[in-house]
Amino acid sequence: MSRVKTQKRVAAVDVFEETIVASIFDGHRVKRRIVTAGEVVRMFSAAAAGSTVWQDLSGSVVATGTTAGGAQRVLVVRKAKKTPITVQIGKRTYHPVMRMPNLLAEMTRTGDQWTKVNRVLAFCGTLKKTTPLYVAPLPNMYADGNVCMGDVAMTPLANRPAAEAFEVAYIDSLFSDHTLDGPMRTAKPYRNIWHAIKQTKGKVPFSVLKKVTTYGELLKN
Repeated sequence: MSRVKTQKRVAAVDVFEETIVASIFDGHRVKRRIVTAGEVVRMFSAAAAGSTVWQDLSGSVVATGTTAGGAQRVLVVRKAKKTPITVQIGKRTYHPVMRMPNLLAEMTRTGDQWTKVNRVLAFCGTLKKTTPLYVAPLPNMYADGNVCMGDVAMTPLANRPAAEAFEVAYIDSLFSDHTLDGPMRTAKPYRNIWHAIKQTKGKVPFSVLKKVTTYGELLKN
């Protein structure tokens, strides 16, 4: 007799007489919202097709999605604020203070284990469907907003809330001189992102960053 693998409950739909409620199970927390019958149909249709179904939430976690394969994708917002970072360039280590813009990070998790910070994008103002998303103004970023994680270990972050896991795995990590050209839309007036960080004292303008997509387009993928 084969053993049935226990699966973690990640979402549920409750149908009442006049209301349908979708629930998202995020660690030990449960977040719920009222949905329409059409949204439920789209949820199950997308799951059957193997695509991600994004569910709007609130707070630092603005959306979650679960693929047909069982992996969970989480979108986390980190609001703009001054942030010290650590950067190693060659053999020297620097500690600049970034006037960090709003960041939107996509992370993945299997069960209780965070597996990766997939990509980190920067934005201005509030998140709307038309909000442009740019490559984060930091080293270790590829041109599409994906992150070069290097040897950052996600295993010790199991069961931590998404915002906390992102802070430790990404913001508090050691940035290096890898992919310094990734965030840059143009080489003028800065040679690369490290040059821009130094010259602007940590406030890199959006005008020199690569635009990747909009928030609305991101939620379609």
